[in-house]
Amino acid sequence: MRWSVSRRCRPVNNAWRAAWVAWDQTQPLVEKMVTRVGLGLLLRTGQAPTIGALAAELVQAEEKDVARILETMASRGLATLDGDRLTGIGGLSVVPGPHHLQWNQRQFWTWCALDAVGIPAALNGQVRVESSIFPDGEPVTLAFQDGKWVNSQVGLGIQMAPPETGRPLNTGT
Repeated sequence: MRWSVSRRCRPVNNAWRAAWVAWDQTQPLVEKMVTRVGLGLLLRTGQAPTIGALAAELVQAEEKDVARILETMASRGLATLDGDRLTGIGGLSVVPGPHHLQWNQRQFWTWCALDAVGIPAALNGQVRVESSIFPDGEPVTLAFQDGKWVNSQVGLGIQMAPPETGRPLNTGT
């Protein structure tokens, strides 16, 4: 099962939550730091930063080390690269994907439906998300203001699957 916007919603159960917590605990701290800084650069600039720019934002980081970390993350589906540029990380991308997000006069895409609501929930200002409803592809638009969902479409939910360590997160849903 992939993540998708749906008209049905199942409550998140403890087994699902435990699976994601366990997966998160397996992720190296340095990758979490690179993700945090990479997300910040994507959001601030609306463009794919160079690996050098990312390294400059990290304390005492060498560009070659950051490149190696990003290549490892990309091989596991946790980042996307285009040459020496970071095009996506942490669920946010500057490359067109399944869920379109407009924020601060910038265009982004998210890798999955959870990111399509989770990222706007963490942002200040107005955010517009365009996606589609599973399984028929009916278009849906969500609006957020200062982290709150402001247009209510009754019955929307997100179907989610537990993490699979072998499945890349950047393949879209």
